[in-house]
This record gives sequence, C-alpha cells and structure tokens, in this order.
Amino acid sequence: MGEFVMGFHVLGPLEVTGSRSPVNLSAGRQQVVLAVLLLEANRLVPVHRLVDAVWSDAPPTTARGQIHTCVSALRRRFEAAGLGGRIGTRRPGYVMRVADGELDLHRFDSLVADGRAAAAAGRPAEAVNRFRTALGLWRGEVPLSGIESDLLRAAVASLTERRLSVLEDCHAVELAQGRHHELVDQLLPLVERHPLREQLHHQLMLTLHRCRRPGDALAAYRAARRTFVTELGIEPSGALRELHDSILRNDSTLDPPAPRIAVAPAPAPAVIPRMLPAANPYLAGRDDVVTTVSGQLRGGGPDGVTTAVLAGRAGVGKTALAVSIAHRIAPRFPDGQLYARLDDEHGAPVRAEAVLERLLRALGVPAAVGSRDELAARLRSTLAGRRVLMVLDGAVDEAQVLSLLPGSATCGVLVTSRHRLTGLSGAKVVELAELTIQHATELLIRLLGIARVSAEPAATYDLIDLCGGLPLALRIAGERLAARPHWSIAELTERLGDEQRHLDELSHGPLDVRPGIATACDRVGPSAQRLFRLLTLLDGPDFPTWVAGPLLGDPGHGAVDELETLVDAQLVDVGRRSGPGAHYRIPKLLRSYAQELLAREETPATRAAAVNRLLGAWLHLAEQAHSRAVGHSVPVVHGDAERWPLPAPLTDQLLRRPLEWFEAERAGVVRAVGQAAELGSAELCWDLAGTLAGLMQARDHLEDWRETHTTALAACRRTGDRRGEAVILHSLGTLDMVEQRYNEASGRLALALPAFEEIGEDKGRTLCLRSIAFLSRVGPGSPLGGRAMR
Repeated sequence: MGEFVMGFHVLGPLEVTGSRSPVNLSAGRQQVVLAVLLLEANRLVPVHRLVDAVWSDAPPTTARGQIHTCVSALRRRFEAAGLGGRIGTRRPGYVMRVADGELDLHRFDSLVADGRAAAAAGRPAEAVNRFRTALGLWRGEVPLSGIESDLLRAAVASLTERRLSVLEDCHAVELAQGRHHELVDQLLPLVERHPLREQLHHQLMLTLHRCRRPGDALAAYRAARRTFVTELGIEPSGALRELHDSILRNDSTLDPPAPRIAVAPAPAPAVIPRMLPAANPYLAGRDDVVTTVSGQLRGGGPDGVTTAVLAGRAGVGKTALAVSIAHRIAPRFPDGQLYARLDDEHGAPVRAEAVLERLLRALGVPAAVGSRDELAARLRSTLAGRRVLMVLDGAVDEAQVLSLLPGSATCGVLVTSRHRLTGLSGAKVVELAELTIQHATELLIRLLGIARVSAEPAATYDLIDLCGGLPLALRIAGERLAARPHWSIAELTERLGDEQRHLDELSHGPLDVRPGIATACDRVGPSAQRLFRLLTLLDGPDFPTWVAGPLLGDPGHGAVDELETLVDAQLVDVGRRSGPGAHYRIPKLLRSYAQELLAREETPATRAAAVNRLLGAWLHLAEQAHSRAVGHSVPVVHGDAERWPLPAPLTDQLLRRPLEWFEAERAGVVRAVGQAAELGSAELCWDLAGTLAGLMQARDHLEDWRETHTTALAACRRTGDRRGEAVILHSLGTLDMVEQRYNEASGRLALALPAFEEIGEDKGRTLCLRSIAFLSRVGPGSPLGGRAMR
C-alpha cells in the first residue's frame, strides 16, 4: 500500500487524507459537521451549533441523535484511513484535534502573519514569498465548495474575503518593488470577478499607469465608477478619485520606485483628508443632540480622545445626523476629517485591517500593510499631535471601534451604531428616538412644502404614524409624494395601510427601510429571531416580559434572555414599567417586518400552538391571582382548558400583590379573552373570563366584566358549550345584582340553574342557588317563584 500525506483541506473542496487512505466524505450531513469541526479545530464545538449548521432553524426532534450518528460515522472513516482519535467528546459537544501544519487553513494564516510581519519590517521579498505560498494553498477561489449550509455560508464569505485581502496585500508589496509588469495579467481578471473591491481597481489603475498605459488606466477608472454608481448608488472613494486626477496630471509621484536608493527623499507634506460625505439637507428635531455631541467633541481635551456614540435602530437617522454634526464642527479639526463605514452593504462587519488601510492611505501612508495591531499602531503614530475628526459609521461592537481609535487627545471620534456601545470607556452615548409629531411634520414640510402638508393635517398625522416617526421612512414617503405631485397625502397613507404592502411602499430609488431591519434581524440568533416574529401574535400595543416563555415554549430564563437580545439589537423597545416588571413594544415598521417573517417561517399549527401556550399562561396567572386575592370569598367553576404554568418563583414574584398585578395587566388579559374567542377556544375563553370576574369586582371594573363575559357567552353558544354558558350566565347574573339590575339578574340565573342541573355540575348549581337566595332577599322577588325556596 502506498503512503499518503496526512492533511485536512478546507481551502477548496473539503478533503481529508489519512496515513492509509483518503477519507470518503460523500454524505452531505457528515461534510457539514466535519467542516464546522475543522473551522473550529482544537476548540470545543457545542452540539447545538452543529445542529444549526445542518438544519438551520428548523431541526427535527431527533437532531441531536442524528449529529451523534454523523460523528460516529466520521470516527469510523477516520479510523479506517489511519486518523483514529481525532474527534474527541467534551461536554457539551466535540473537539476536532489537528496538529500543527495538518490543516491548510492554519498554514495559510501562519504564512500570512509571517508575510505581513516581513512587510512591516522592510523585507519585501520575504513578504511576497510568504504571501504567494499562502495563496498557493487554495484549490480554487471558493472554500468548502459544494457544501450547503446557512451557517457555513458566512464562514465561506469570511474566508473568501481573507484570501482577497491577502492578494491585495501581496500586490501592494509587489508594486512597491516595481513589479507592475507582472501584475497586469493577474489584476484584470480579478477586477472582473470582484468589481466592487475598490483596492483592486486602485491597484489595476496604478499598474496600468506604470506600464505606460494611461489611457487604459483612465478607462479602468471609468468602468469602476460606472460599477459603483450603478450597483451601489455611490461615487468611488476619495482615494480612487485622487488617483484618477493624478494620472490625468501625469503626477510623478505615481512613477515606479527607482531601482536603487540614492538620496533619501524629503518627507512629504502631511495630507489633510476631507472624507466626509455630503450633508443631508432633510434633518429635523435633533437640535438637542447636536448641542450635546458638539460639546463632547471639542478636540484637544486633557483626558484622552473625546468620543461620542449615536445609537439607534436602522432608519432613525444616525448617519445623516453624524455627518451633519461632523460638518458643523469640522473647523475645530483643521488637520482633516476621516470617514469610514464599518459594515458592508449586507450589514456584515468590515475587517478592521481593511478600514485601517483605507484610513492610512487617506492620511498619506502608501501601501500600508501589516497585522491589525501593526496598522492600528501606525494610525495612532500618524495622528499623534494632529487635530483630526474621525467618523466611524455603522459599528457592530466595541471591539471593532477600539482598534481604530487614535491615541491623541487632540482628536475626536464620532461613532454610529445600532448598539449602545457602553463598553467604550469615556464615550458619550446618545440614543436617537423616533421623531415627535412636530418634528416629523417639519421634515415633511421641508420635503413637500407647507401648503401641501397643511392642506391635509389628518392625512399627515396618519402618514407619520404609519412611518413610525422614523426619519428614513418619512423621507421615502416625502420623496415619493414629491415625485408624484398629483397624489394626495391621503392616497399614500391608504397604500401604506395595506398590511401586505406596508414595507413595499416604503421604498424609493436607493432608499428602502427593509434592508436595515433585515440586517438587524439577521444579526441575532435563530431563537431570538423566532421570538421576534412570534411576538406579533400578541394583541395589543405592549406586553410583559414573561410572555417570551410561553411563546417559545421555554419555561426557564432562556426566553427572557432572547427578549433582551432583541432589545439590544434595537428590534424591541422597553416601554412602560408597571408592577414587578417592564413592558415592551415592537415599533410599527419592525412589527410589519416581523409579521412578514411570521407568515413565511411559521405554519398555522406552530402559530396556534404558541398562542395557546400564551393564553394558557394568562389563565394560570389569572387563576393564581384570583386564588391569592379573592378566592376565599368568590368561588369559581373552572373548565378543563390547558394551563401553561410559569415557574413558581416567577409566579410568586409577579403576584406578590395580586390585585396590583391585575391592575397593571388588565388590558392585556382582557384582550386575551377576546383572542381566545377569535381562535375558537371557547373553554379557555369562558374559564379565563369567569376567573377574572372576582378580580374585576374587587377593583370595580364592571365594564370589563360585562365585555369579557359577553364575548365568552357568544363563544360558548357558537360551540354548544353548555357548561361554559352556564358559568358565564351565572357570572353575568352576579354582575347584574352588583349593578342592582335585579330583573336582568333573575332572567340570567333562571337560565343558568337548569343548565347546571342538566350537565350535573353540582358546584355550579350550588353557587347558582346561593345567588338566587341572595336575590330573593334583596330583589323584588324570587326569580323562580316557589322553586327558589326548595
């Protein structure tokens, strides 16, 4: 038998070779499981992560068992190939053990780190050798090709980005060595395959110019600009435009390096970057924020770099406001203004190295290469003592920002993020809310003119409400109306009122509210996403914390943690606080998106199951509150509807003062009665309504008593539920007596008593007779004549 070189390969099709033979990996699930284990080689991978990789967010009930089966099969194949003992079990998952040099991804990362270190140390030949060796490990351009997995798709995109970044680093060093003739044939197809990578366009233009092909270099710029404008709706960056202008001027600084070093050139004058995008003219209602942030970003402070964070959900106007503030305070920072997007068009974080390289180029540092730490140190050195304003737009987390911060107290940093970024020490965090009606109206007046807005005040109010007060949505609506002067505002509000098309109507040219919401949703895990869409099953403007448990079917703390994840992601707002816990709400446009997800991702059966669990939890809490508050004096006949008990400690916490809990949650539990009726759950409906009667009587909410019982009575009669009908008739008779409507009470009790006798409900019959006896003492007479005295 021949000898084989052992190795694990993910930089291309997934391949594994043992000392005795290659490993056959034809089974799709085994490929997915092994790919995840190899990407996390020598680190623990929980079973749930493998389940997510294989089935996304819809795993079967046997998922964990099937993962164990896949791992067992891989172990057998490894053993046969001479790779025994590689997959270890460690709670709560598995570890894939690989030695140094066995995994091509590890070798790639090591070679790249060596190459960047060599470039930073001024050893270009060694750097190119390391980069080219690393790139030679790739078998094609797509890692893990042929494997289908939503979870792996992000990893594949990240690896592909890393390869392209190394290519760009290598080209930069080779250009600095004067090897432009060798690069033309490599860069042309690369630019064609990756038309949105600006650095490749930059390198191609410079290469063509140095090859004495200025016409082709300028044509390459025109092609790049056409692509950016068409695909992204933006102009190329300042760096690319500056290169274009330099080529037009035949700037000698673009010439290739001299073959030998003569006299060291004088240092170039400091470059003053002016990278701020154009300011948005349509701003309204942020004067207080402008004052606060402008005061924070004073520059030249004694206590380190001054930082401010504008936080808020997608579409709330963070970027527009940040750019406007930056333009206003730019004179305080005469050495320039830097601007960088920290997320791409899909909302994925941009590598810190790529951002650092771009900022350094804008500051006049050519061919900036190195590790993230090396580039960050070079940026701090370049900014030392200079008064520069840095705008970092769309930060994903604190770690992404920390590597970009200057070290000089003379600089200021303005960050925008959907997260609060409270981990940035010393930063002033300002959270942007939706616009008030007054400020939203001001924005529409700027877009449409005062005459058009004042002509339809009611429709304007409706439009603001349907846009959720969100500046982006209002701007889209305003620009659509401005483009259609023959439309009335009421016509657009009518279109927006169609729930099936609500978000579709909020799109105009490059402006669209849906992508930002989708990005925020995609950044949370599958369980939080499911809670987000299930929350739209709730009937009402807000909801308490505990509803997360029954909606997800999780009685523990996990569901509440997922709710807080949605709060952190700006998908759910914390609203009023009442009783022992906070109430939450989903803003209007986010709710529309969540409803779209609900219709697409949840079957009618899973929706019904979630609502039934929720209503069962309401019934459990109402029953417990009744028992603790008035149960000793107001007995109730209960049905057999399924309860969904909350954990005892949580129930005790919520119902420490049961009547106060009922007062805080009254609107929600009244809506729950109606929701049960709409779903056809008559027994749950009448049981919940009957349980609430004593609480409503104790708090004198007689209108709610009658409303819920009228709803429950209709539900019982629709389904022929005689027991429920009797219970509700008796309770309504009690309400009539409380309101001293004795004739009405007499009639209801006269119907309730025979119904209880008919079905053999002794407790109900006893309660009904007691009420009849009471009525005979206080009313105009016994409702049943002599029978009532029997």
